[in-house]
Amino acid sequence: MTAAPPGLAWPVRAIGEALAAVAARSGWAAGRAAPALPPAGAHTQSWLDEWVAIVSAHLGVEAEPVQPLYREAPSFLRHAGPAVLSLEGGGGYLCLLRHRRGKLLLVDAALQERWVPLELVLDQVREGPQEHQAAEVDLLLEVAGVRGACRELARRALMDQRLGERSLRGCWMVRPRRADPLWRQATRARLPRLLLLLAAAHVIAVGTQIASWWVLGAAALRGRFEPTWVAAWLLLLATLVPVRLLRSWAEGQFAVRAGALLRQRLLAGVLRMEPDEVRSDGAGRHFSRVAEVEALESVAITGGGTALASAVDVVAAVWLLGLGASPGPHLALMACVLAAGAATVALYYRRRRQWAQLRLEVTEGLVEKMLGHRTRLIQQTAGRWHEGEDEALDHYLARSRAMDRLAAVMMTALSSGWLVAALLAMLPAVVSGVAPGPLVISVGGALLAFRAFEQLRATFSDLVNVLVSWRQVAPMFHAAARLEPLGVPSVALGQGEPAGGENVMEVQDLRFRYPARSRAVLEGCNLEIHSGDRILLMGPSGDGKSTLASLLTGIRRPGSGLVLLHGLDHPTVGTRTWRRRVAAVPQFHENHVLTGPFLYNLLLGAGWPAREDQVRLAEKICGELGLGPLLDRMPAGLLQTVGDSGWQLSHGERSRLYLARALAQEADVVILDETFAALDPETLERAMECALRRAKTLVVIAHP
Repeated sequence: MTAAPPGLAWPVRAIGEALAAVAARSGWAAGRAAPALPPAGAHTQSWLDEWVAIVSAHLGVEAEPVQPLYREAPSFLRHAGPAVLSLEGGGGYLCLLRHRRGKLLLVDAALQERWVPLELVLDQVREGPQEHQAAEVDLLLEVAGVRGACRELARRALMDQRLGERSLRGCWMVRPRRADPLWRQATRARLPRLLLLLAAAHVIAVGTQIASWWVLGAAALRGRFEPTWVAAWLLLLATLVPVRLLRSWAEGQFAVRAGALLRQRLLAGVLRMEPDEVRSDGAGRHFSRVAEVEALESVAITGGGTALASAVDVVAAVWLLGLGASPGPHLALMACVLAAGAATVALYYRRRRQWAQLRLEVTEGLVEKMLGHRTRLIQQTAGRWHEGEDEALDHYLARSRAMDRLAAVMMTALSSGWLVAALLAMLPAVVSGVAPGPLVISVGGALLAFRAFEQLRATFSDLVNVLVSWRQVAPMFHAAARLEPLGVPSVALGQGEPAGGENVMEVQDLRFRYPARSRAVLEGCNLEIHSGDRILLMGPSGDGKSTLASLLTGIRRPGSGLVLLHGLDHPTVGTRTWRRRVAAVPQFHENHVLTGPFLYNLLLGAGWPAREDQVRLAEKICGELGLGPLLDRMPAGLLQTVGDSGWQLSHGERSRLYLARALAQEADVVILDETFAALDPETLERAMECALRRAKTLVVIAHP
């Protein structure tokens, strides 16, 4: 194994400085200092992931923890940069910037950039996992009598086979923050450069076409085609081939990068929307929003390139018409056509927006009926299942026909009418005996404008769809710019358990009112929760019990007053740490079983992929909650796929899964909101004993 150059690895305690160096060298967080790692303690991998996430947020970047497989390490190192890689056995960290031609650019502990062979770094990353198998593999090769150059190849092949499915832990890919302004993200993705390249390629293509027309027209006016003119014409046509290839490449690259940027931005926005913003819409509206995102991505990006090309053609056509035989009439006619087109687009936009709203209502009604089919099957007679559907569809089809007629008639009339009117405008010049040269230029300009209008006719409907779709997508897009409180790193990940009797949570003069209501749900609320407390909160429906639970967990922010965790407020602790230390099981209708392994759903709040100790903890909690028989029935046990597309769980099984999910987080405070309502007495007793035994501090909300 090749030895690594000295000073290449960063020490373990300098992981914050390593992140700052990678972010600064990538141009994302220059000049920002990272806090030092807290003193010695149980720095587990999950704890380090939390620490890196908080420190990277303070640096203005995002650090995504990844666990590539052993066999995927070569490909991972080529594409992971910028990244911070852990060397097992306390060997420190490597700061990777990028890969080029078999070498990796690393930043060493002296802040110097060094190009290092990929194989050398690969050996260092693999060194920890290989140590456990090296002796056995070497003995096997010795017994087999493998010698010389084949020995190293055979050794590596055996290592890859034995360790291929093992994960390499302690790797973080550093990326720019999704909350950054869109222009900054677009600049990092080099979208302006690609857009300029696309525009330049189209300008060159149009210029080359005009030049080829001029050469061909000049040769025709001379009355003979000399070899020189023919060669020049063929050369111009040949030049169009690489120019158009360049334009297609730039358009494809722009579409891929812009589409990825849009998807990432919208996904980040969805995850940062407030719960009340999401729960106010039904499943049908959510489905429609997803469809609008698809339309926005495909139409805005692909149609945007065609619209840009059409704009270039219009400018070139105006220039040619200004040099032609009838510049005044042609330019005035062009202005009228563009004004009429703008008015048509405005009218079409209004109708399209009304049609989109109607489509949204129809889609929402359909999805709601599909979700509520069982209820309607029992509660409603079959004759009433389709009430109002025919009227809604007739209204929808009538709006569709009116909108399509406007799009077909108006835009076709504009493009075809322009060509006829432009040719008629040249008649006075033809009658007066204008030279053939200006006439040819006018004809070329008219045809170029006709092509531009035809392209606009094909794309204007798509561009209007973008404006309509944007109304549905905009809330998700803007939500991505919201920044959650990060907390002070030294406080957010402070180690140690609270002493018995310590004031874990404190509520002082709390007041909260929902935006749509005039009266406050909670007013003048005061509460103290000590370590080890078992609190039962009872009251009639609508008294604000669940609202208080959401305020304690940090899902909602109080209108006034304070909610303190270990004596610190939410901005100081930070959202990530607050939700890690305060776990909750909301009411049944607000929980969800995601389509995936049972273990994934159980460890949703504890991290994934699961570590061995987490799997053992999950099995133990499931046994205490009486879920053992369920796991025995499942063919794959904890790895059985559950949810809407997998193994169906009963009401009580789901309730115990939600409880196990909260207990597996090992939080300081566990809040249960009507969690035991669906359990039979025997199961209720087991679940209550498990919760009392495992929760450090427990708050149970129930009805009298």
